[in-house]
Amino acid sequence: MKPLRWHALLAASLLLPAALAACDDLPGRAEPSPRASDAPHGSATPPPAASDVAASPLDGRALVEKLECNRCHAGTNLPEVPQAKHCFSCHVDIADGKLPETAKDADKASVPKLLASWKPRVVHLRFTPSLAGVGTIVRPEWVTRYLLAPHDLRPGLHATMPRLPIDDREAASIAAYLASAAAPSPEQKREVGDVGRGRDLFSQKGCAGCHVFTGARTEPPPPVKPTDGADRALAPDLRYARERLIPARVADWILDSPSIKPGAVMPKQRLSRQEAIDLATFVLEAPLDAPVAKLAASRLPILDREVGYDEVAEKVLHKICWHCHAQPDFARGDGGPGNTGGLGFAGKRVDLSTYEAIASGYVGADGARASLFSPAASGEPVLLAVLLERQREEQRGTYGPLRGMPLGLPPLSPEDIQLVETWIAKGHPR
Repeated sequence: MKPLRWHALLAASLLLPAALAACDDLPGRAEPSPRASDAPHGSATPPPAASDVAASPLDGRALVEKLECNRCHAGTNLPEVPQAKHCFSCHVDIADGKLPETAKDADKASVPKLLASWKPRVVHLRFTPSLAGVGTIVRPEWVTRYLLAPHDLRPGLHATMPRLPIDDREAASIAAYLASAAAPSPEQKREVGDVGRGRDLFSQKGCAGCHVFTGARTEPPPPVKPTDGADRALAPDLRYARERLIPARVADWILDSPSIKPGAVMPKQRLSRQEAIDLATFVLEAPLDAPVAKLAASRLPILDREVGYDEVAEKVLHKICWHCHAQPDFARGDGGPGNTGGLGFAGKRVDLSTYEAIASGYVGADGARASLFSPAASGEPVLLAVLLERQREEQRGTYGPLRGMPLGLPPLSPEDIQLVETWIAKGHPR
């Protein structure tokens, strides 16, 4: 296989699920159903109320299989997937200087050059948390809310959990399945320590070296580097600990998390029991500043110059978007969740790999083709509307009826969106 084809394979196959930019419906018209949309990005379902939602662990297991959670996560109790369909194991191999299984038939002489070319591009998405034993430490009701409205829980990761095509009962069923075999004893009570001592220990024991604790006025950790391991990359923002974690287990978790949850990456700590209790009390009770409102991203004006497809493809579409909207021929039959389907999303045939493919649009719920340049409910062209919606999701922290893109990744920069908007406004020329 020629090196050029392997470059395309890396972008379209190895990185396909890695971007987590799955989509089954682009944006567009609002639908009566909370699950489906006639345009390529579907409508969102708001998080359930605090009241219990009927849930079934058995249904949850079936959903974990349907949503292909094992493409990203260990600990699902499902069979391992082939590396070509795994979200990040190829990235790990490349980062370690090894040729992924999906590229084993590459010409041996070209391997060093391929690895040298690929390695700088796989900085992100090398780690995801294991789902094994989630119920030993995480509240099922929090898992339900998080699945419906994911947010940036782990600042050391570039990607976040994508918003999957599920409703409140399905989210609750998944949470029940993940918690079903690992819930702690209801008799266990939380031991309360001293918040002030816990704050001092947080700094003295190095907790601030990994964990962001937004609003607690702790020293922020240094930025995660490509050479850092999973323990730093997966460290959650502790602001969410009091709603996310089972309070009675936090001190035990701080002392020895691997003994509580298989696959936990936080190492066993050299602490006394009382120190762990004080730290847990600080995490669960420290006064927190109110969240800082995020500023709305600027909407830049149309460029006063010509913008062609090649520039848009190089700077935007082939850099991010075609990870999940790719050519099946380059990806061993898998065009990504936004094209041939996957991760619970139906294939909408959104192929962003060539000008001709983009011009062919997408397949709506009625089976008919529609244009990516047709207006969404906002009046903006669909292709532009999903990019702007991702900015709005990040700014407001909530989801609307439109599914913003790239799903599970940071919004595009205002400059990148300006480029796409200019291209569309000028008639999306070839």
